[in-house]
Amino acid sequence: MSLSEDLRMADLIAAYLTRELTDKENKALSDWVDSDPAHRALFHEILSRHTLREELAPGRIAGSEPFEGKNFEETLIRAGRTRNASDHRRRRIFRALGYTALLVPAALLLIWRLNSSPAETGSQATAPETMASGQAQVLLIQEDGSRVELDLENLPVQAGKASVAGDSDGIFLLYSDSGETEDAEQGAEAVAPIMNTVRVQSGTHFKMQLSDRTTVHLDAYSELTYPVRFTGPDRRVRLKGKAYFEVAPGRKPFVVTAPGSTVTVYGTEFCLDDSGAASITTLVSGKVSVAADNGSWDLKPGQQIVIRDGLSRITEVETLYYTAWKDGYFMYQSTELGVIMTELARWYGVGFMFERQSLSDIRITARIKKYDRIDPVLDILAETNRIGFHRADNFITIKDET
Repeated sequence: MSLSEDLRMADLIAAYLTRELTDKENKALSDWVDSDPAHRALFHEILSRHTLREELAPGRIAGSEPFEGKNFEETLIRAGRTRNASDHRRRRIFRALGYTALLVPAALLLIWRLNSSPAETGSQATAPETMASGQAQVLLIQEDGSRVELDLENLPVQAGKASVAGDSDGIFLLYSDSGETEDAEQGAEAVAPIMNTVRVQSGTHFKMQLSDRTTVHLDAYSELTYPVRFTGPDRRVRLKGKAYFEVAPGRKPFVVTAPGSTVTVYGTEFCLDDSGAASITTLVSGKVSVAADNGSWDLKPGQQIVIRDGLSRITEVETLYYTAWKDGYFMYQSTELGVIMTELARWYGVGFMFERQSLSDIRITARIKKYDRIDPVLDILAETNRIGFHRADNFITIKDET
């Protein structure tokens, strides 16, 4: 299976464990379990690690064996005997469930942590949301210098030529006027476009639709400067930070300029991360051209280019690891803890230090929901890596707990 399919099945298993499956999802999980003996063995192994004998009603998965009494024990024994068949697939599903690649007995607890309330995990206060709400953390700066705070309290509202509304993803900015009208015939390219800027602070993402129907997802600590209506020979925007673009097809090329590179496309989906020392472009679909001081390159879907200090490197990647942030997840593939903590610090607005610098080199593979508070995320990382996170207000010290 592909990684995206692994993640989908991981979400279904997690929903199964918390009794949140819809009938349609239950059918999909049932079909997956019955489609391959290795799937059934993996599913039963997950149940055994969770010791859910008393939690599960018999026969909750249609077409599977009842999970109670002696039959349940016998099912687990058989699952254990077939464990070696498709170990690689098992590891991929385990990783997709949201914790590190270390298959320790306590790891399955993390599935529960990802989908339970703080009362069930030992945290305090109310259940965390999967994404921060972003209230008063997105600022629209209009060309005349006026500033509009975009939040969920007063929606929908009108901001110049844009409407601000809300959906399940939070708040988004919508420009409905098409940028692919008869500009050239009308001489509109000679008119300077009205430029606005959207600035996103910590702890939220922001989604907006430009006048050409291109959708942009802005990450925390990022900003996009764009014309209210596209005129001239191209559709050009400026990015600081990280954004995911779903570019609408059009006659004019769509151009993203950033401090470290310039990306040109006509209709495609890609992520551009210029928030750090390197400029990183990851292509999901279509085709893009990336230019920098040291040259230009064309990318194919599934390729990523990293440009840093005048050097460039193109590699094949699993794009989900670089785009999951827009869907509300931290997702890492053998990523150093130091890199992970830097991202968490930016998202949650905290500081951190390592008691021993070698701890920053620990590599982690994980997918974790973006909670409102950092504590559940730290609990998950600590559970599987034998490290401790000691928090004092907004500063975190990472210690060795072995």
